[in-house]
Amino acid sequence: FYVLDGGHIVSGLCTSTPSISPAPSISPVPSALPTGCFENKHLKAWRFRLQGAMIQTFAMGTYDLVGECACHGYFECLDCTEASFVYKLNGSWVVSSQGCESENMAVMIKDVDALSPFEAIGIWLERNDSALFVNSSSMILEYFVFLSGSDAQSSRMGFYKRIGDCDERPYFQQINSDDDIDYLYYNMDRSWWYVGSYGCGSTFVGLYSISDVASPFSITSSWFEWDGSSFVQNDDILVSASDNLLSLAPSPSPSISPAPSISPVPSALPTGCFENKHLKAWRFRLQGAMIQTFAMGTYDLVGECACHGYFECLDCTEASFVYKLNGSWVVSSQGCESEN
Repeated sequence: FYVLDGGHIVSGLCTSTPSISPAPSISPVPSALPTGCFENKHLKAWRFRLQGAMIQTFAMGTYDLVGECACHGYFECLDCTEASFVYKLNGSWVVSSQGCESENMAVMIKDVDALSPFEAIGIWLERNDSALFVNSSSMILEYFVFLSGSDAQSSRMGFYKRIGDCDERPYFQQINSDDDIDYLYYNMDRSWWYVGSYGCGSTFVGLYSISDVASPFSITSSWFEWDGSSFVQNDDILVSASDNLLSLAPSPSPSISPAPSISPVPSALPTGCFENKHLKAWRFRLQGAMIQTFAMGTYDLVGECACHGYFECLDCTEASFVYKLNGSWVVSSQGCESEN
């Protein structure tokens, strides 16, 4: 581990953190992005979990994007004990059992600038029996991101779960790591995103990106990784929003293939000449090949190719893509329109 300090690299020590409880098992994918005046078209995440309320416990659960409300994302709970919805109202993100634009809120967080609940920062407020809102410091909006693309810092790749806030940005902790636990967090002094084992406020890092975006899945600038002697640019490193609210699958039984652990959601429906806009499924798994085994795995919709869906494998042993070519759906390691 290394510290960035005025261009000087100083070695540091690592620490470990207790394990984290697994996530819930409900994870359907929305059929389409909202349209109309939807202001957060940049949204690259669909699913979050609210937990920790002491009073309004009915609203705790897993929420999915289902539409729009007042030009912002509109989320419905999948597993709450009562109907529950999240939407933006008068500068706050609110939770209500009555749905879009209702002012009968059970829970709220005041953050005028947050275009989505994933970016909302601050203390949640719960309505008590006297219809007054009180601080709920234990409540958190939790979601996952997936960090990938580094060999030099491979132990820091994987799933990260939001555990709070750091320097007015979401704060994430690595989960299911066999090594020391790492953190993904923002540093306000430099306007950089870091990955390091000391967590919020520390500059002892293995990875960094110069960006001041509100959430790490919106980072478009390059990441830099420590390769053992210096920080080098690696444009393959990516932070993806993940719809995977499953704990990582156990070892497979001989007869049943396990569910894949990597499952980022596409950031948007393809545009342009995309002919299968009716598509209501994003993810499939190929299996059973006897020769081209490298292409067996889980595929996600990532764009379009020749006016049809373009799918990339998430967990194949080599790069692999599915697309339509000359009347056939094909699998290739070379990507769109390749005839190989």
